[in-house]
Amino acid sequence: MVGSYLSAHATQIFRNGFIYQPKQTVHSALKKMVEDGLIEVGDYNGRRHKYVTLTEKGEAFSRKTVDLVLAEEIAAFEDMDVSERELAMKLLAKYSDSLSRRMSKFR
Repeated sequence: MVGSYLSAHATQIFRNGFIYQPKQTVHSALKKMVEDGLIEVGDYNGRRHKYVTLTEKGEAFSRKTVDLVLAEEIAAFEDMDVSERELAMKLLAKYSDSLSRRMSKFR
């Protein structure tokens, strides 16, 4: 997926993960990833919108780390039966919505 990109406001996308992260934390993480040669960030449709592209080094890093963690998360989720998965998803969505509302005061 090297060369593919995510077009949108990069900070907003990374902040909308499951756990809230302050804008400065996300900015610092992206800056470090650029410095480490894992991603490239560029302008997309003006100052407020950026695109993020994995470099070849970033793609290799992803295969060694992110893909392995994701596979284990999926396996752990599949250890539950269907009704447990549905309940877990319902509760996680409720938690995420509540946390997002509560953390909005910091934006």
